[in-house]
Amino acid sequence: MVNVTDADAFIMSLKENIARRGHRLLEILADIERLLASDYSNDDIIQRTGLSEKYVRDIVFLLEKGKERLIEAVQNGTIPLTTALEIARAKHADRIETA
Repeated sequence: MVNVTDADAFIMSLKENIARRGHRLLEILADIERLLASDYSNDDIIQRTGLSEKYVRDIVFLLEKGKERLIEAVQNGTIPLTTALEIARAKHADRIETA
């Protein structure tokens, strides 16, 4: 019998699902959001899940800087992740320039 925390069990399950089924954006988005809410850093998520640094950082950026409507659009399949990231980055850059 192996004793693991709930958080470690969640990460092990996430890692197995990624390996078995490939990346399912909606699940990955929700799972990374859950890990962030549990105070995992980007580096922790990268190391524990095996996802690429760019992919995790893009998802985190969208979760932190993207509007809720953008995230919902990605989750609903209305727009692809890359488009949502471009919109979020453009909005973020506009805020920096006007500050």
